Amino acid sequence: MIASLIMIRKLSVAAAAIGIGITVAATAGSAVEVTCSGGPVEAVTTRTQNVAVSTSSAALTPIPGTVVEAGPAGVGDYDTYVVTFSGQAFGTGGGFWNAQAQYSTNSGVTYTNMTPYPELKFHNGNGAEANSMTWCGRFTSPSVPALIRIVWSKSGGGTANIDKFSTTVVRYN
Repeated sequence: MIASLIMIRKLSVAAAAIGIGITVAATAGSAVEVTCSGGPVEAVTTRTQNVAVSTSSAALTPIPGTVVEAGPAGVGDYDTYVVTFSGQAFGTGGGFWNAQAQYSTNSGVTYTNMTPYPELKFHNGNGAEANSMTWCGRFTSPSVPALIRIVWSKSGGGTANIDKFSTTVVRYN
């Protein structure tokens, strides 16, 4: 069985066991540990963008170019999906911006947040940094390919920016 350990810094939340094969544990410090367990790797899909995008929205909105078609799980089958979003992040006006992975099992009609949630601080301040964040979920998408996307919001005024970014989805049986 393959296990992935995900450390997400700058976060202090209360969490509990979520779903089959996914455990979220809050620590007293500033990190959350998420362990996703799956079977053999069924697919790895990466979407890379080399164009800057920005938002000043305080509401969560999709980041253009982050939708990944992750494939169907199959009838009666639940798969574990591990999503990693990475890129050169920067901002204007101070504050910070959040990111959240979401999945859809109905061709993008509705989306559901992936663990951990709510959205997490992805970037703080104005300086450019290479940041990365990982989420996981276990769900079924029997008749259509699962769609994964990243949404973001800006807090504290100014603009959130991301450049040279990628979204990678690993699907485990």
